[in-house]
Amino acid sequence: MENTVETIAEDLSAKAQDIKRRYPQAKAVYNLKVEGEDGKIYSGWIRKPNLDEIGAFISLSHGQNNPVRGAQVLLNSTWLEGDEIIKTEEELFLGVMATLDAIIKVRIAKVTKH
Repeated sequence: MENTVETIAEDLSAKAQDIKRRYPQAKAVYNLKVEGEDGKIYSGWIRKPNLDEIGAFISLSHGQNNPVRGAQVLLNSTWLEGDEIIKTEEELFLGVMATLDAIIKVRIAKVTKH
């Protein structure tokens, strides 16, 4: 089978559905991909973080000015499966660290005094 954008997207969609079935607590799943120094693409799956995990991430990243530790806590607490080397090899970890903010969606609220 030829690897086209469509077949890759279909494969990822099927994998995401399989992961959601096996991890019913995951409200949403995200695929992380990062290229290693060896040219290999490493992949991992994480779930949407809960409020406690987001709080720990923000506290460590912003409150204690330790964004690396905050990202480690978030990645480890939401990790479902994949290439474990992503969590332990520094360059691979730093590659995914920059993308972790994308999984935390913040809605804008409006307060009106009456």
